[in-house]
Amino acid sequence: MRRAGQPSLPDMRTTPGPLGLILTAVIAATGGSPAAVASPPPPTADWVQDGHDATHDNFNPSEYRITAATVGRLAQGWSVTTTQRRDGACSRQTPPVVVGSRLVLTDPGGVGAYDATTGRTLWTHRLTNPADQFPPQLAADRSSVYLFLTPCRPPASAPPGTGGAGQSGELVALDIASGTVRWRTTVPTAAGNLLLSHGVALVGGSDGTDMGTWAFDTATGRARWHRLGVITQQCAADTTILLSRPYRGGTLAADISTGHTLWQTPREWLCHAADPAARHLIISETDRDTPAQPGQNPPMRLLKVRADTGATVWARDALMGPVAVDHDQVYAAATKNAGQTLVAVDLDSGETRWHRHLGSVLPSIAGGLLWGNFGAPTGEQKLRALEPDTGADLALPSAVSAAAGLGTPVISHGRLYLTNGTDTLRAFTMPATADPTGAS
Repeated sequence: MRRAGQPSLPDMRTTPGPLGLILTAVIAATGGSPAAVASPPPPTADWVQDGHDATHDNFNPSEYRITAATVGRLAQGWSVTTTQRRDGACSRQTPPVVVGSRLVLTDPGGVGAYDATTGRTLWTHRLTNPADQFPPQLAADRSSVYLFLTPCRPPASAPPGTGGAGQSGELVALDIASGTVRWRTTVPTAAGNLLLSHGVALVGGSDGTDMGTWAFDTATGRARWHRLGVITQQCAADTTILLSRPYRGGTLAADISTGHTLWQTPREWLCHAADPAARHLIISETDRDTPAQPGQNPPMRLLKVRADTGATVWARDALMGPVAVDHDQVYAAATKNAGQTLVAVDLDSGETRWHRHLGSVLPSIAGGLLWGNFGAPTGEQKLRALEPDTGADLALPSAVSAAAGLGTPVISHGRLYLTNGTDTLRAFTMPATADPTGAS
């Protein structure tokens, strides 16, 4: 049973190429004067980065307007159509981050901020060569929105045969109220993840030439620390982060403020999320004890481990990410049927509570509902809202269900945001006359 009072794009592991010359740190701060101290963390009702917050649990525990009692009355409040994506361009629209009364959205031309109530454009920030860049990775706090910019192809000026070796990424901080640049800095690697926590913007990965993790102060853009030969994983349990070591093997836990190692394991772990209490990590690893079937990838298992020691609490075979985690359950995909089966696992014991064959999903949880854009092998998408304790469907208005798109559904401050992944974001909310408690 759910506890009283309770009303997180697939993870990617980068395979490194030959290690070339590793740059140490390239800092080029420009723009206006930043604040002297980091902005305080936003309330949990905000959706501030991929996966809701630094835990990457895809769980918004503070949503109370969109619930089982009200979901049947959802209606479109507004929509935004952004810059059209050009053929061959790498950039596209991705799910927004939401801070208070405004949201920030990537689009094929850059990023823009919008009024969450009306959809009115507040400001835009255009990129120099958006068609040649992956969609900016976004994270936000109460004062700034942070963009990790990475190229998707070598520049036209790259010498033939170099493959664009030596390209770099860029981390940019924009004032969330005005869109002006607060600071920007070069990141040696041109690929990887962005994670924001405890006043630190953590970026890093491997582009086949440069591999490492770099930590920057969110208030000033100054470098806090860096470690070479490790790749940032996209979740944090309080101040504990995980770093992969592709060349030396294994995984290490580090403190996000200092980069100092806390513990390490020789096992190859991929972190999907921390639990909402930030005491445990939900991990996947290759099950090397079970032989792979001919023509198939090695089987996977899902683990819950202690964030302070790395000790395994439970392990489940044949489950994988992406996941969502609330106070009671972990929602994961079964490895069979190409991840088309959703499995609810008890957070404490690791036992299965229910499972349903619904199609591949990027799940999220808010208002006591389990949301997902469920995709069939044919490519058809359908938005569903499920009862977390049983997996039973809740009736959605047809216009809401049909608006399923790409990425994880974002639910924040009484609004459901869905993007089609190209140029349109739709915001669904309760009609102005509706009682958010569901009372008639």
